[in-house]
Amino acid sequence: MLHNQNQLVPLKALINNITRKGAGFAGTEAGDTIFISSRLVEQFSLDVGDAITCWCADQYTAEQNDEDRHSARWKAMRVKVDRRLSDAVGEDITPPMQRVAPPVAPANPGKELMSAAVLKEKVMALIQRSRCWTARQLADEVTMMFRDTYVIPDEVTQKVSAMMYSEHLQGNVASCRVMKISTQEKASSVYYARSTEIFDDLLDGYEVDE
Repeated sequence: MLHNQNQLVPLKALINNITRKGAGFAGTEAGDTIFISSRLVEQFSLDVGDAITCWCADQYTAEQNDEDRHSARWKAMRVKVDRRLSDAVGEDITPPMQRVAPPVAPANPGKELMSAAVLKEKVMALIQRSRCWTARQLADEVTMMFRDTYVIPDEVTQKVSAMMYSEHLQGNVASCRVMKISTQEKASSVYYARSTEIFDDLLDGYEVDE
């Protein structure tokens, strides 16, 4: 199906999943899902955690019922990368071939860089506690607990944020977004917990002293 360029809707999103077949899915702040073809994923070398702007076609029509609709309302027709996950912490404009790896501290010669799989294991263990967390709190806790065992990646907060967003979309963790007004484009803060009951228990009857 051909789409008129004037009908495309620009949406900012965060990539939260790349499938085995190479297609991608991204989530917007409003909670909508965007499908990204494997061609675009390969063309722009997209990866989980990348922030992008998509010019999207709406795959839903008034004639469709819920069973006929695609899992993602939006389909990306054009993509622009706003920020790579690896570049999120700071701007390093040194050409890649000229970058010099930082020296390893001699006091910890055996430490390895914490891999994405290990980071996810540690974060998902923390999320099982009876409390709620922001992505930064989870990242700080992992850093504090395992800094003597692993080299913690510089972009750990961004990695945890993308991980929690993906786990929430899959229904593995609950999320609570704090908004001052309903028209905010971005939540003031986002909390995660293992279930909505955690939020209910923490908020029920709680009163802040003046």
